[in-house]
Amino acid sequence: MEGPAGTGKSRALLQYAHWACRTYPGIRVLFVRQVKADFGQSILVTFEDKVLYPGHPVLRSSGDVSRKNRDNYLYPYDKAVVDGKTYEGQSEIVISGLDRPERTFSMEYCKVCVFEGHEISEESWEKLIRVNRNHVLPWQSMIMDTNPAAKTHWANVRASEPYVIPRELKDVLPPARPGQTRMTRLKSVHKDNPFLWDNEKEQWTREGADYMGKLHNMSGHIKDRMLRGLWVTAEGQIWETFNPDWHMVDLVGEGDEFHRDENGKLKFNWYFASVDWGFRHAGVFGVFGVDEEDRLFRVAEWYRCEMGSEWWADVCVRATDEFPIQTIVADPSRPDMIALFNQKISSNCGRDVGNMCTRADNDLMSGLDLVREGFKANKLFLVRNATRGGKCPIRKEKKSPTALEEEIESYVWKKPLTERSAAKEEPVNETQHMSFDACDTLRYACKRAFLTDLTPSPHVETFGVNTWGSILRHDDVDFGPVVSM
Repeated sequence: MEGPAGTGKSRALLQYAHWACRTYPGIRVLFVRQVKADFGQSILVTFEDKVLYPGHPVLRSSGDVSRKNRDNYLYPYDKAVVDGKTYEGQSEIVISGLDRPERTFSMEYCKVCVFEGHEISEESWEKLIRVNRNHVLPWQSMIMDTNPAAKTHWANVRASEPYVIPRELKDVLPPARPGQTRMTRLKSVHKDNPFLWDNEKEQWTREGADYMGKLHNMSGHIKDRMLRGLWVTAEGQIWETFNPDWHMVDLVGEGDEFHRDENGKLKFNWYFASVDWGFRHAGVFGVFGVDEEDRLFRVAEWYRCEMGSEWWADVCVRATDEFPIQTIVADPSRPDMIALFNQKISSNCGRDVGNMCTRADNDLMSGLDLVREGFKANKLFLVRNATRGGKCPIRKEKKSPTALEEEIESYVWKKPLTERSAAKEEPVNETQHMSFDACDTLRYACKRAFLTDLTPSPHVETFGVNTWGSILRHDDVDFGPVVSM
């Protein structure tokens, strides 16, 4: 189910799932997003307040649980006969995320409903196919809602490719319909949403006129997607070598060429962080890991607007507690923040860390080139579900990027003012609706990682000055300090 922003796609999908649960008692439905925590801020609010209502029997039978902590909705026991078949039991809607694979893939479902489908990979979609096999219903189905993304996005490609029945199944499956594709498109438009469009009066509601005005004021490919519902790629993309289907990887996985531990978690030789300051613009704190083949991975990211110095200093302390960060490269425009970070880390460690946080190399063009070549050579990757503390609500409200991977596809070269004028070769640093702060952290990170090796020494000596260990170069026996005779 595709369409521009605000057409009511999610509401329609929620309404469909509710209808199915009531009509066919005893079925199990999966609600899934890329990150489970994102449900409580949007989808579940719509489901509980608009599809259901306060005190609804489903809410009473599902227990008094906050949306943040909710894992399922349990429908009251019921019995119904549909087309001569009896359906009996309690329907259940399971809430999960692809960041919780142990829950998402441990059960079987009659229907799988994917929200914000542009966020997930084709691999994840195909993994979900295997859990869509509960077979209480005579048919299984998967449906997702999505705003259009890049023209090359897998969902757009899949919905354009013809559906082919394997030769060995042609005698079992019904023939393909004329024009049938691997994924069926259900298109929506703004006038499908009664909150925005009054069908009786055939005019926009007050809220609809206000919302459409905001969409009309957008520009470029964002306007094409959010207003017109078009699958388009940004023109003049700076890092055109970035391929989300290849360069987005799972922190925990299997069957790939990356170095992983016995639990399937990515292994790194060393970690560091990269920071871009911001208040009106987003501030971004990214944690990066480098593996034994010198490949660079963005592993965690804090991305927020309108947060003060102390908030970011606390983020720095939390990050250095969680990861063995060896150094932090920061936007050189704020020496006061660099000093504050060093002060906070020293206080937290109980020792002077010196200049652990240092000025980043902010040379623009060489940084852009390093990132482009990093993606091209498959030396640069972004770990999925890296956002910490939830998505920035201010950026979400503006329909602006809320993570590095979202910024990259909108990061473009400036266009000439006129057809005859020449534009200086530089990126668009800011538009009316977005800035590219996480892209700056990636530039800083590549300058540090690809030009520096901070792999820890395999043996770190801990001998004190003037001890037998410092003389004999081993610590098999502690003889204590050397005593002059």
